[in-house]
Amino acid sequence: MKHLPLLGTLILSTALGVTSCVPKRSPERDEAKKACHAWLSKGTELFGTTGTVYARLCAEDKEVNQFLGKENSAVLDGTFDLETMEVDDWKTIKLFPY
Repeated sequence: MKHLPLLGTLILSTALGVTSCVPKRSPERDEAKKACHAWLSKGTELFGTTGTVYARLCAEDKEVNQFLGKENSAVLDGTFDLETMEVDDWKTIKLFPY
């Protein structure tokens, strides 16, 4: 029975160690992400042989705690080409801070 307190301490310290590794969720972050995805869903979609291409995307910038709502004008005007797409083709249109 002397080992029971040691076992309990080991279990408790292991549980605390595991929970400290899990990233903390922020209600503000979740709301910002939800708002960005709602904005994204109202954007233009192109349907092609390789799948669907969206004119909008959400990217998280963790350094300043915000989601960036980006838009691609080539998708909007129908000139989008997956093979020639550049990273610079996506312009930040809207900010979703948290």
